[in-house]
Amino acid sequence: MTYASIENIGFSLFYDYDQLRDGKLTKLSDNGKIEWFRQRTEMVLMEPTRRLFDPSSTVRAELNSTDPTDLPLRTFTIPAFSILLNAIESLGGYIVPNAVGRDRNWQRFEAFVRTYMTPWTAPVPAGVRCAGPNLVDVLWKGYRNAVAHDFKIEGAGIDIQAKSRFEMINGLLQIQPELFHRDFEAGVGDFLAKVSHGGAPERSDFLQHFRCVFPH
Repeated sequence: MTYASIENIGFSLFYDYDQLRDGKLTKLSDNGKIEWFRQRTEMVLMEPTRRLFDPSSTVRAELNSTDPTDLPLRTFTIPAFSILLNAIESLGGYIVPNAVGRDRNWQRFEAFVRTYMTPWTAPVPAGVRCAGPNLVDVLWKGYRNAVAHDFKIEGAGIDIQAKSRFEMINGLLQIQPELFHRDFEAGVGDFLAKVSHGGAPERSDFLQHFRCVFPH
C-alpha cells in the first residue's frame, strides 16, 4: 500500500504502517519528514474537508439535505466545522510545541489562528452572546468547546447564507462556513510553506513537535 514516494521510499502516509511496522520515517531527512507530514495532511484532512465545504461537491450533497423534501433530513455542517476547529488546535501544537498546563490546548488553538487566520482575531460585533473580547475566544469557547462537549454552538451559529465571514443575523453571531474553510486552507498552506522554506524557529518548532507526535 504505497501512496507517496519521498526520497525514493514508498509510503502509505499512515504512521502505523510507515513507522511502527516498517521504520521508514527514521530513514527520512528533516525535509523528507516535512514532506511526509504535508502529504499525509493533504490526504487525511485537506482533500476530505474540501469536499465537505465545496458547494458543488457530491459528498456535500449526500451529507446535507438541500430542501425539506430531500429525505431523510440531514446536515453535517456542525461536525464538519468541528473537524476544522480541532485541526486548528492540532496544528497549533507545531507552532507552540512547549505549551504546558491546563490551557495548553487553548494556547495551540490561539497560536494557529493568530498566526495564520488573522481575520478571525477581530473584535466581536456588538451584541454577541458568547463571552470573549475577540473572535478567537468565541471560536474556542462558543464553537470548539461547546460542540466537543455538548454538540451545540453556544449563543451563536453557522449560516451558509451569510454574505461575509461573520455577521450578526437576527441578533445572533453567524459564521459563514465556506469562508472559514477558505481561510483555514490558506492558513495551512502558509504554515506548511513557512515550515518548509521559512526561518529556523518555525522549522525547529515543527520538527520538535513532529518527533513527539510521530516518534521515530
